[in-house]
Amino acid sequence: MAQAVETTIEINGVKIDQFTSLKLSQGIYAHHSFRLVCPAKAVEEDGAVLKESKSLIGTAVHIKVNSENERSELSFTGVVTQMEATCNNGHPGNIVISGYSPTILLDSGRHCRSWLRKSVKSILKEVLNLYPDDMLKYRINPSYKETLYYYVQYKESAWQFISRLAGKHGEWLFYDGQQLVIGQPKGKKITLQYGVQLSRYALHMQIKPGKCQVKALDYVNNEVYSTEVANSALNAGHNGLGEYALTKGEQVFIAPVTNWHNHYVRNVKQVDEVMTLRAASEISDVVRVHGCSDLPGFQPGDCVVIKTEEKKDPADRSPGEFTIISIEHTWDGTGNYSNEFTAIPSTVKIPPVKAVAEPYCETQSALVVNNHDNAGLGRVQVRFRWMSEDEKSPWLRVISPYAGNGKGLFMLPEKDEEVMVAFAGDNATRPYVAGTVYNGGAKTEFSTEKNDIKAIQTRSGVKVIMNDKEGSVTMEDQNGNKLYMDGENKIVIEAKGNLKLKCGEAELEMKDGEITLKGVKVNIKTTEELKIVSNGKANINAAMDMIMKAGVIKLN
Repeated sequence: MAQAVETTIEINGVKIDQFTSLKLSQGIYAHHSFRLVCPAKAVEEDGAVLKESKSLIGTAVHIKVNSENERSELSFTGVVTQMEATCNNGHPGNIVISGYSPTILLDSGRHCRSWLRKSVKSILKEVLNLYPDDMLKYRINPSYKETLYYYVQYKESAWQFISRLAGKHGEWLFYDGQQLVIGQPKGKKITLQYGVQLSRYALHMQIKPGKCQVKALDYVNNEVYSTEVANSALNAGHNGLGEYALTKGEQVFIAPVTNWHNHYVRNVKQVDEVMTLRAASEISDVVRVHGCSDLPGFQPGDCVVIKTEEKKDPADRSPGEFTIISIEHTWDGTGNYSNEFTAIPSTVKIPPVKAVAEPYCETQSALVVNNHDNAGLGRVQVRFRWMSEDEKSPWLRVISPYAGNGKGLFMLPEKDEEVMVAFAGDNATRPYVAGTVYNGGAKTEFSTEKNDIKAIQTRSGVKVIMNDKEGSVTMEDQNGNKLYMDGENKIVIEAKGNLKLKCGEAELEMKDGEITLKGVKVNIKTTEELKIVSNGKANINAAMDMIMKAGVIKLN
């Protein structure tokens, strides 16, 4: 069934009065595309090939369709991205003009960017504000209001990124013919009477798994959260056939399922929300309708009310109200119009979107910008090489060979030093510091041909040097005070100022040219000979008795 309609096509101010065919494909989470075939003479003069018509590429196309009998109107604005001229047997043939909705501008190239503690709405606005508003208009009103801890666009186009962001948080995303909409649909409602505007339709239902247990780690609080996704029909907004299908699905798919949520979480509420949205999205199309109509006035996000022949029971008169998720409009050479569409029940809150995989993120270099973690978790913040000056990562854990409660090897990289960052599950939002590295601006002085030296040196110059060639160990502070074990039974302690050994009330202190030995009792014992020699004076003082014993005492 097709209906003759009034169709107006204008490209860059040029009105196309003649065309052979026109197809417009629209859907949620997709660029809308069109393909217009028209005689060459409609846009060219004197049989030229892509002479005047080449000026149409890269410009705006406006398609408007009116059905006077039904008082229904379709309006679409897009961008011409491709031109093709066909010639047959020496005669000018057709000009094929193709393009997309202005959302194609969001696929201009891959980009890297990050957001720390921002809402879905603010992230979307920052992305979309980069594009000219005279070509891409938008309306953003997401249902998910929570602040996201850390989110990354990594080697994705803006379209890929916002599709992933919106899909993960259960948002509707579609172009309504004039603007990009992110949020609940507010389209018009149109009635389709079976046998009048609706030539055929099929009502489809299926069963899907509904229950799932999900676990996630909150490392800050050292908690593993567990949540069970339940009440699927209620969360998705299904009733009637949808509720029945989900109930049957739970009876069929009875095996327990446990999944791991490998993302940052700070409380169990976050896990509940994200997984409930994901589950609701996966089951939102258990009931859907496919139809063919000749009424041009609806697009994705609009609501159609499908009515059938009159029944005695009012509940049986209509399959219900449905939200359009995809539609293909077709015009033939005589101007006759028809469409085929797919829709889901209008009570469904979450759009049917397949889970989009997180972009793969490889291990990479970064610079430390903060290493004072007040939480006592030994973390640092970094700036990746692709980040701008006002961007930085959240606090990242640092791999250590030994760590635990009240124990461990605590050694953090300094600010402005280079580190290598890896990603849990190759996920750009799950970075951790794998280690530090030298570079051309930060070299080591300990390298030897045979790798003899193992060393630790801090920012101030404190060193511990182990020399495998000598078998020696040297400990040295920033002022050059040393403890040296030469590996041949000799230990040298060298102090630039004072050297003091203290044990309880016993003390040995050395400073330049002077040795002081203190203690409650001082015992000096030898097995053969004791010599005390002074080139100057020798003083021995005793507050009480002085006892000297010897086989022979000689005084000179």
